[in-house]
Amino acid sequence: FPVLSNIDINLCSENQINMVFVFLLSKENFDLSLGEIESVLNLSGNYEILEKIKNLVLVEIEKIDLEIIKRLALTKEVFLLLKEFENFENFKVDFEVKGSFCVREKNFVRKKLQLDKKISELIKEKTGQKINLKNPENFYKVFVFKEKKFFCKRIWENKEKFEQRKNQFRPFKFPTSIHPKWARALVNLTEIKRGEKILDPFCGTGGFLIEAGLIGARVYGSDISEKMVKGTKKNLEFFGLKGKIEVCDISEIEKKFREKFDCVIAGLPYGIASKKVGNTTKIFLEKIPKMVKKRIVFTSNLEEIEFDGKVLRPKFKIYIHKNLSNYIYIIDKISNW
Repeated sequence: FPVLSNIDINLCSENQINMVFVFLLSKENFDLSLGEIESVLNLSGNYEILEKIKNLVLVEIEKIDLEIIKRLALTKEVFLLLKEFENFENFKVDFEVKGSFCVREKNFVRKKLQLDKKISELIKEKTGQKINLKNPENFYKVFVFKEKKFFCKRIWENKEKFEQRKNQFRPFKFPTSIHPKWARALVNLTEIKRGEKILDPFCGTGGFLIEAGLIGARVYGSDISEKMVKGTKKNLEFFGLKGKIEVCDISEIEKKFREKFDCVIAGLPYGIASKKVGNTTKIFLEKIPKMVKKRIVFTSNLEEIEFDGKVLRPKFKIYIHKNLSNYIYIIDKISNW
């Protein structure tokens, strides 16, 4: 029987062998949301993506750790799949319900089937438990598609206060600072673990480092601007975080930090109009891989990057505004670089 961390094993029926979880993604960027899920699950064990329907992703997971799941930025909710059925007549209450409950319907077809009410009454009849729509001990959701329905129990809801960490609410502000939600997603792409070291060599106001620090990483940063370095330190302190932040040009990064990092996260400076690699990008790609053990994640406004006989292509794309987009690059297996 698969090992579950922080989840009551009685959530599952006695005959259930494999644990399938349903991730409800935000609709902003499906590919990036899925990439974030895969990176986070890589930290906790074996898994297999079974199905992708609309903004739902069904994943079979050998071991799930809610402390890891709670890192997600672009996932709205995570559910344990209790049953898949075709219509209400096939629905059976063969699972245990402890305490009050609520059932909600998420409909992906035009006609609402009122399954939330029908299933609620059936559960109440079979278990004797009370329906509580405001503050239930158990929250269930039925996802309705034309050919199939999924009945699930919620194990996590994303209540992370990203909006409260936006640029305008920090003591040090700068207009180009990345939104905390996107910063967290990109940090998650690095697959950094709690206690590991992550470096941002263009730290700016510290947006990436704040999110990395909040999930338990040891943060390091640098910037060519002394003003930015002081601002990053102030912002980290504001959120109860500490880090080693230095004034440094990217060309001197190896001398400033004479150590290896587990991961690097960076937003490369803009200003390169063509597809040719600019000086800053070239120096970054020459120096940073030598300092990293695991993975580099960086953003650029370039759709592709030519470097040292290689052509790097982005994994994901984030629309910023008007004609401006950010392209997300991942360099993995640093030893083979």
